[in-house]
Amino acid sequence: MKTIKTITAAAVLAALSMPASANIDWSGFASVGGGVTTGSDEQLFGYDNNVSFQPDTLFALQGTATLSDRISVTTQLMARGDDDFNLAVEWAYINFRLTDSLTLNAGKLRLPFYLYSDSLDVAYSYHWLRTPESVYRAPFDNYTGASLQHNAFVGNAVITTQFMAGNVDDTVYAPTTDREIQGEVNNLIGASVTAMLNSWTLRAGYFHTNDANVFMTDPAYLGLINSLNEAGLNDTAEAMNFLGDTGTFASVGAIYDNMNWFAGFEYTELENKNSIFGTDRSSYFTAGKRFGAYTLHATFAQTDDKASNAASTIPDDAAFAPFVAGVEGLAQSQASRIDYTSVGLRYDFARGISLKADFTHADDKNTDQTSNLISFALQTVF
Repeated sequence: MKTIKTITAAAVLAALSMPASANIDWSGFASVGGGVTTGSDEQLFGYDNNVSFQPDTLFALQGTATLSDRISVTTQLMARGDDDFNLAVEWAYINFRLTDSLTLNAGKLRLPFYLYSDSLDVAYSYHWLRTPESVYRAPFDNYTGASLQHNAFVGNAVITTQFMAGNVDDTVYAPTTDREIQGEVNNLIGASVTAMLNSWTLRAGYFHTNDANVFMTDPAYLGLINSLNEAGLNDTAEAMNFLGDTGTFASVGAIYDNMNWFAGFEYTELENKNSIFGTDRSSYFTAGKRFGAYTLHATFAQTDDKASNAASTIPDDAAFAPFVAGVEGLAQSQASRIDYTSVGLRYDFARGISLKADFTHADDKNTDQTSNLISFALQTVF
């Protein structure tokens, strides 16, 4: 990972050591949000029945230094409430405008998985209080590497094609230990195509890695892997050991917005091959209407995560029955089906400032449990 850190450091240092003659443009955005669930035993999106202002609160400052008519450097610093407002470098990259239609970016960049990837943290830019958690739930937001973007006019449509390649080195949440553990994705490549025509925006993307790693630390989990190896069940142990795995991520989405009514959807599918983790499918449909400074909207979203068949690699032998139960139990624990229904209101009461309110109902089909979340936020760009 030495190369990754070197590239990112170079972009940050370049931004911080610009000559006095460099033209630096500053901008920023913020969201101050709060929420509370309606039940004493309910938890949703980081909230519980005690009012909290951390999950949806963040502050960010971005500087872009123009070095020439073709080269610029951008660095974005962000402090998130759910990270105790620790200041972190969210973006740090060098932009090369190779031609009028071709651009190369290199450094720490946002993963281009979704329709709203580029503006994911700029909540003011979309109608929701937060993007649908059912879909926007990839364990990583950023990568270190490069992207090549091409823009072209095809008739009345603007077609944007983006290719990316890089690596991810970050922490992920581990439910078995209820804490963050190290994750790493190498050799990540992908492409996306976006078409804009009149009131329509269409997008599709596909991404692939042959070296995804999650460094498990749970003693019970690691003990099961060791026991499987000792019993000669190496294929099953390999599936349990999330190291060097192959994974794919596919997405498709569309938005129609005539500045009066709007509607849109996204569908994503994350597949982990030969792993204890199965296939995760996510989707949402949203629609709304603007009434002057007010925007009323509703969203239906769903997660549908399937269990893997890792236990099928264990021979049908009574001596291996305990292993079947253990592996099958872990595989089933990854399965989930949750429906989300949200209604929200946005009020643009001043230039660059909006107030938002949201009510979300979550229905967990696996556990037959429901949760209700009331949240609100002031969001701005400057």
